[in-house]
Amino acid sequence: MSMDLDSLRGAWQDSGRRAEAAIGFDPEAMRAALSLRTQRAFRWHSGWLVAGLVVGAGTAALLLVFLLRHLDDWRYALMSAALLALALAEFVVDLRQWRALRALSPHAPLLSVRATLDSLRARRATMAKWIALTALLLWWPALLVALKALSGVDALRFVPASVVWVNFALGVVAIPLGLALSSWLSKRYGASAGYRRLQVEAGGDSWKRAEDAFAAREDFEAKLADGTLAPDPAPVALPAEIAGRLRALRRRLDLGIGLYAALIVATGVFNALHGGQSWPIVGGVLVNLLWVSQLVGSILHRRAAMAPAPGVSLAGWRDGLLAVVAGRERVLRSSRLADAFALGALHRSRELAAVR
Repeated sequence: MSMDLDSLRGAWQDSGRRAEAAIGFDPEAMRAALSLRTQRAFRWHSGWLVAGLVVGAGTAALLLVFLLRHLDDWRYALMSAALLALALAEFVVDLRQWRALRALSPHAPLLSVRATLDSLRARRATMAKWIALTALLLWWPALLVALKALSGVDALRFVPASVVWVNFALGVVAIPLGLALSSWLSKRYGASAGYRRLQVEAGGDSWKRAEDAFAAREDFEAKLADGTLAPDPAPVALPAEIAGRLRALRRRLDLGIGLYAALIVATGVFNALHGGQSWPIVGGVLVNLLWVSQLVGSILHRRAAMAPAPGVSLAGWRDGLLAVVAGRERVLRSSRLADAFALGALHRSRELAAVR
């Protein structure tokens, strides 16, 4: 038994010496640098959490005051109560994350830190999911409550009731459909690295940086332990022609993102002005969903059009870019039927208006 232990210890030390000799670096200095980088990233994220807590507390307080002042108007009371519940849920999630990170020791075992981060990431992803699920339901209440609170204007006096009820019905229907889609995606892609990356990014840029810093520390320790540590890969140098075309593509995608955002706002205004007419509102909602799908696709496309990250091969980067393009083409093909129906609805509404 002693011989086996001595052999294992010797092999471990030999592996470490070979790695250090090949790479020519000080493992303790590297470990300290990665640890410091991780601590700074989480301190930065904690600072953003504090700012979010301040904003969230202020928003919840204002909504509570608005609710108490409109208890005699069930419409605004109901809308502000729903918004208050969402604001409080977001505040609680941020507060629990901030407290958990404050209690997290930088010298704790990596497995313990990872378990805590996975729990926080799952909680944040759940909150982001519910924000997305209720966005279609609550965007009208948010607009109406903000307008009433800031200017005192009761927009419900001018907006047709059908606009409110159609948006309410669509928002209610979207929740179970979104839950079903989320469940399917989780079952099919839950174990994939891409799905986990999506959960990380749902926590915001500061959380993503903190997770990336800790993941680099985990990767360093794992490779140092098994003797596979190698110098960081250099970024792939793209030919000047390809790099120039990528910059032009990103500029076009930026313009597309701005255009789709403007079209979403314009379609919302159209829906508000034609809420009393069934055909225009149906067509407007379908067109709005088309703009939203194209906006999301443009954002994903722009991210894929960035230069390859260090360690990513040109073939892998190209495959990722082509996959995004193929996905956008599938969405475009599936939306053609909705486009035809929406245009038909708008044409029919014009005919009815001309008859009247």
